[in-house]
Amino acid sequence: MEGKGCLFFILFLVAIFFIGKSCEKDERDVKYENGELSSTFQIDNSQTISSNNDIEQPQKSEQERLQDNGWVVESLSNGNLSNCYNYVAEYGEIDNYLLVRVGNNTNVVVKILDYSTDRCIRYVYINQSSSYRIERIPEGRYYLKIAYGFDWMSINKDGYCTGKFTRNALYEKGEDILNYNLIKEIDGYSIPSYEISLNVISSSSSNSFNSSNITEQEFNR
Repeated sequence: MEGKGCLFFILFLVAIFFIGKSCEKDERDVKYENGELSSTFQIDNSQTISSNNDIEQPQKSEQERLQDNGWVVESLSNGNLSNCYNYVAEYGEIDNYLLVRVGNNTNVVVKILDYSTDRCIRYVYINQSSSYRIERIPEGRYYLKIAYGFDWMSINKDGYCTGKFTRNALYEKGEDILNYNLIKEIDGYSIPSYEISLNVISSSSSNSFNSSNITEQEFNR
């Protein structure tokens, strides 16, 4: 009789164990029928749902930002820029020139400025892998400002234009003086002319004259 009591007690514990395991399995594997969830269903507050407004928008390029503010992309041929760039193109009577050779790593814009007055007398755009002769420069002494880069953009405000390169831009001021005054000789005069070579290698300029870096603001001054 005592043996039967022990057997019953062991079977009762086993039954409780299996009932408990069955309940745990039901809680984990519970499935819902199609339709509304009951009021006891709770959202896990540790998870957040992002709206479309929270998705990070791709950043605009510099060109796109400038266009939003009225700047215009320009595709230019070699030659003088428009007079709206706040300069007056001046020409002399002497058959002289400044020959500018440009390498294949950049486009350039060259400004010729009067050394004594800082007045710009020529403002010329020159494409990569090309040469351009700036001719009939008036007698006088001059220095250069040069912009290197790609993707020239401009804006016209109150009739005055401002331009700049928007990719790989670099600006310099020449330290050499270009003397275009006639040189008196025994049997007459000689006409001075100059040639320069410009290019960019590894984000630094490579040119045939002395120069120093300047800011975009200084170039447009």
